Amino acid sequence: IPAETRDARWQQAVEYLGSELPTLHVNPYFKISETEFQNSVTKLSNEVPHLQDEQIVVEMLRIIALLGDGHTRAYPESEPVGFPRFPLEMRWVEDGLMVISASPEYRQAVGAQVLQIGDHPLAEVYSAVKPLISADNEIQILDGALTYMAMPAILYGLNLIPEKDRVTFLFEARDGSQFSLELQPG
Repeated sequence: IPAETRDARWQQAVEYLGSELPTLHVNPYFKISETEFQNSVTKLSNEVPHLQDEQIVVEMLRIIALLGDGHTRAYPESEPVGFPRFPLEMRWVEDGLMVISASPEYRQAVGAQVLQIGDHPLAEVYSAVKPLISADNEIQILDGALTYMAMPAILYGLNLIPEKDRVTFLFEARDGSQFSLELQPG
């Protein structure tokens, strides 16, 4: 039965994660101790009243990633969470992160390199999302980072951007010039 208050419902969800995830995993404590895992769950449950929804989801992703298993993960872009993404498709290239496609209103970004998201250099944003990614190897981390760096709610939950419905990206065009675009999820 769902609890009556927002905080109690989130605490139920966090506690459910803490109790059920270990039972569903063949070997949940091969990279983390049971005590460390449960302490993380308890800490988040206690912090729920002081966190926004996006911050709770971010911390739940962090807890899942503690297992260190690329096959055990959450999909915050899917229902019921359904976090929207920026209408850009980005790919890692030898010298950084490049936009390979975009919705028509952001067409200028196609072929440009991402330098900054909000007030943060790309390397800082990558470092912030990396602990949220369930992965077995660096390729999975790079791929997961593409997803999370394109989700304003995740960036907002990490306190990297001040608003969850828009952020300014700084790009470098092929000719070396820099330009900014304010993006909204779509």
